Amino acid sequence: MELREATKAREAKRSSRQKRRPSSRVAWCQNQDPVKIANAVKQLVQVRVPQMFTYKLKVGHAASGIVVPLDSPHMAAAADAITAGFGKPPVLIRSGGSIPIVSQFKDRLGVDTLLLGWGQNDDNTHSPNEKFSVEDFQRGIVASAHLWQAMADHAQLSRTSASKDLS
Repeated sequence: MELREATKAREAKRSSRQKRRPSSRVAWCQNQDPVKIANAVKQLVQVRVPQMFTYKLKVGHAASGIVVPLDSPHMAAAADAITAGFGKPPVLIRSGGSIPIVSQFKDRLGVDTLLLGWGQNDDNTHSPNEKFSVEDFQRGIVASAHLWQAMADHAQLSRTSASKDLS
């Protein structure tokens, strides 16, 4: 009986090893050419991976990175909205993400995109034990409502000043 159990355990261990697939992601920064970097990563892997291993490289999307100016009126409105929702001003950080449409909005439409995160550093985003507190969800709703109002106010001011310029 012990030999059979040991064999099953060894087979399960071997099977789990075979299923392991390391993965890696590359985030593009502003003014980097994603295709050029993807090709450089492919070349690096080809040179570094020993012949005894097999590998498969898959390039997902190749959207370029963007940087939204901190001094834009939209960023000011977002900061005010976050302060209203969370009770303290946001900490503005540059961080990477992988939402290809954002660079398309910038490249094709010439508009900046606000990406606002309501979570905390310990939320373990995109991990098996990801969490998100109900309180942050509720504060995010309040902040969103403030942001929509601020954006509407800004649009109204823009229309009013544009119509004054025409008269």
